[in-house]
Amino acid sequence: MNTSARGTAIGIGVGPGDPELMTLKGARILSSVPVVAYPAPETGESLARRIAATHLPEGATEIAIRMPLSADRFPVESVYDRAAKDIATHLGAGRDVAILCEGDPFFYGSFMYLFARLADRLARRSRARCIFAHRLRRCFTQSSGSPE
Repeated sequence: MNTSARGTAIGIGVGPGDPELMTLKGARILSSVPVVAYPAPETGESLARRIAATHLPEGATEIAIRMPLSADRFPVESVYDRAAKDIATHLGAGRDVAILCEGDPFFYGSFMYLFARLADRLARRSRARCIFAHRLRRCFTQSSGSPE
């Protein structure tokens, strides 16, 4: 867990669908966080969670971001607004949050919609960092302008 007064939002791409193709860094980070968020259909199992299941820490708080996953109803702005608020609450309490995404988080992935909301909120409040584990790229918050 993050020992600072703010948490870290971590976008983790779970790869193309095979659990063995997750990055080592993504799996390592995922196994150590107290909170995990992931996209899920309105009913049923989350593909992102299923891919990452072997790396989920026991007892972690899970945030299933339930939404319609049909192309004609995506993205659902209110779902992302609500999820960003829930995630920001954990970050503000000093808990790190891994946010799972199928495929590449910034290439039309669900993470990019959350990041857009969190970056603005965190720049104004907790200045929490966002580390993009997939492909080992780093994100910047609007407030700091420097890598964390």
